[in-house]
Amino acid sequence: MKNILAVIKQQLSYQLKARYFFVFLIVVVFLCSIASIFQVAAYKESVTTLTRELGEVKKSDSQLDLDDFLKQDVNVTYVDGGGQQVDNYIKYDFSKMVSHYNALQPLNAFNQFFTSIAFVFFQLMIGIYGLFLAYTNIKYSTDKFLIMQYGKASYFFGQIIAGMITIGVVLVQILICAPIIQRMVNLLAPVKTPYLSYVPINQVVFVDKLPMELLTMFAIGAVYVVCIYCFTTLLKNQIIPLLTIFVYVLILPKLGTYDFKNIILYSIQKNFNTSAASLDMVPARAVNMLIVVVIGILLLCILLMGAFWLDKERGFYSSYFKEHNKSREL
Repeated sequence: MKNILAVIKQQLSYQLKARYFFVFLIVVVFLCSIASIFQVAAYKESVTTLTRELGEVKKSDSQLDLDDFLKQDVNVTYVDGGGQQVDNYIKYDFSKMVSHYNALQPLNAFNQFFTSIAFVFFQLMIGIYGLFLAYTNIKYSTDKFLIMQYGKASYFFGQIIAGMITIGVVLVQILICAPIIQRMVNLLAPVKTPYLSYVPINQVVFVDKLPMELLTMFAIGAVYVVCIYCFTTLLKNQIIPLLTIFVYVLILPKLGTYDFKNIILYSIQKNFNTSAASLDMVPARAVNMLIVVVIGILLLCILLMGAFWLDKERGFYSSYFKEHNKSREL
């Protein structure tokens, strides 16, 4: 345990000194800014759409106004291929505008951050971090020294735990920065709407969802870090894991119900308020989360132990451990 703590402390110290870690934090701030700008743009677009639709309706009947549509019910029918049929599209689009208005509340910024452009790039960013976590020590051969000093198990699992701590730090940074940036964007690009009299005075806040949202994002980050860390450790190469991340996240479609991307989409849609998402969320297939958690934990354990055993059995330090153990037995 003492050796693991020493590895964690050393790894976190390396990260503070490494340039890529601060670039990592800067990218988080940049993504928060982009997410807030997108949210303001999405709200303005929803106002423009509603105004245009009301204008077209009044061309055919000048007596109709927004009140008439809001008094009626709205029914949404989902058709094959993910499309929708809406009978009262004025009220439907008004509801979307209100959702986008609520999303401008700074306390909702964390929710909106992960249902916008950052939804995709967070996965990519965390995967690349897992690659750097594994490959930096391999590149500079410091892993050999650390393994001989602390032992393979302490080094391997200490690195993983340090990665988990970093994910927590990043989530705390987003939690702090996202509301501040959203407030700044609201001040710099104030929104106006001709429908304020129809909008509730107090914006709805989704803070009650925050604990589950944090847990969801930590779990997603942990899976990416563990998988890419193990993959990079076994390959001793950074190009192949990097290409794999880009292809999987940005190019490949969902590969099935239990594909990790589908599980992420399903979790996001269950735990986050996506009604005002500035990124069109692809519908997710329903999945049994209990089965996902059980199978996921088992697979991660197999991956961790398999990568640890395979990496321990090869390389220059394999013979070192065997000779060291023999000397201890004698």
